[in-house]
Amino acid sequence: MSVCHESTRTYNPFGIFCNFVCAASQRHICKNSIQHKDDRTKPRKVLIVDDDAVLRMVLKKYFTTMGHSVVGEAGNGYEAIDLVERYKPDFVTMDIRMPQMNGLDATRRIKELYPDTTITIVSSELDSDTVMEAFISGAKFAVDKTNISGIDTIKDLMNSI
Repeated sequence: MSVCHESTRTYNPFGIFCNFVCAASQRHICKNSIQHKDDRTKPRKVLIVDDDAVLRMVLKKYFTTMGHSVVGEAGNGYEAIDLVERYKPDFVTMDIRMPQMNGLDATRRIKELYPDTTITIVSSELDSDTVMEAFISGAKFAVDKTNISGIDTIKDLMNSI
């Protein structure tokens, strides 16, 4: 496991602070340790799920700036499931705490229906138990909302899938 040398608020289930966490390897991925094959990723269909319209707008700008297509935005888990069924995105950002259906329940359902969809939990409430629950639900990554302050974190996520 690489050691992250940046001071961020996202961490892996083992309590090590990092930019984001990979569920498949149970290792954190620091933007200083990612091996970039190419800084240009192939365009992907993205769905943004968060009850905060401002964060959805910021994420949409980041993804479209990188050449990805934002196929939809949802404010709760039910809307997310509907939009995944309709547009079959490659990549979903998913908040945890939302009205009507939370992000962990929506993640479980989406992964049951579309197991190849990459889901990244984007939340401000990521303690080690929540991160582990996100991975068990089927999320591949977990990112703290406070770390979505620059395009590099999103670019690193897209390069790693």
